[in-house]
Amino acid sequence: MDAWILSRLALAAQECERGFLTRELSLVTHALHHFWLHNLCDVYLEAVKPVLWHSPRPLGPPQVLSSCADLGLRLLAPLMPFLAEELWQRLPPRPGCPPAPSISVAPYPSACSLEHWRQPELERRFSRVQEVVQVLRALQATYQLTKARPRVLLQSSEPGDQGLFEAFLEPLGTLGYCGAVGLLPSGAAAPSGWAQAPLSDTAQVYMELQGLVDPQIQLPLLAARRYKLQKQLDSLTARTPSEGEAGTQRQQKLSSLQLELSKLDKAASHLRQLMDEPPAPGSPEL
Repeated sequence: MDAWILSRLALAAQECERGFLTRELSLVTHALHHFWLHNLCDVYLEAVKPVLWHSPRPLGPPQVLSSCADLGLRLLAPLMPFLAEELWQRLPPRPGCPPAPSISVAPYPSACSLEHWRQPELERRFSRVQEVVQVLRALQATYQLTKARPRVLLQSSEPGDQGLFEAFLEPLGTLGYCGAVGLLPSGAAAPSGWAQAPLSDTAQVYMELQGLVDPQIQLPLLAARRYKLQKQLDSLTARTPSEGEAGTQRQQKLSSLQLELSKLDKAASHLRQLMDEPPAPGSPEL
């Protein structure tokens, strides 16, 4: 995780430099917004919380957070000088970095100075992890698992996927709001009483439902959600497209509604299966 966020920081510096040189300030603001909100806060901070909580003196994350805050505020300073100054003055000094009296005279991070942090291949691989996180959150939303922390199994016939998932099991559990996350060997039978969602043609995600979901409560709720979505789909199908409405936009809405209906039908099928099955005497080991 540390190497990933530093690579994203180096990319943000690269994008900011390109935006200033080409006078495309929108490129600069987009790069900074994406780094601060979607990379640092939404992903990295959430992923390292268990490390910060449970380790009395964690080695990596505090130093990495300090670097991200320092350099990230320097990148932000030309656009928000007063806010960046106020926050920057409250940062602890970084070891090995000469102190500056103000962020306005501190060196601006150049793409060249941070190039050694760039790891495009790591970023590409981690995007696969983020796909798993999205699937896990979608499954929890479908089954209304707002407080439960279900166990999860990941299965893939691709050796590269298995190794990638194994390297990021802890962040997957943290970012996916799950309990223990484990791997199911390729070709092994799907566990009974677990929800299933495809990650790709070669990978599957399984989430434990037994004991966490009451089918008699959830089935009527799913039926109500399905009825509402079906009405939206019927209305959109019957409506004549307006003159300014793009055909692709309308088709995207139709496809989105059909996909959601398919997910609800699959969830209802899993819940009915749970009602028909006795509790499993044993569960897969994680």
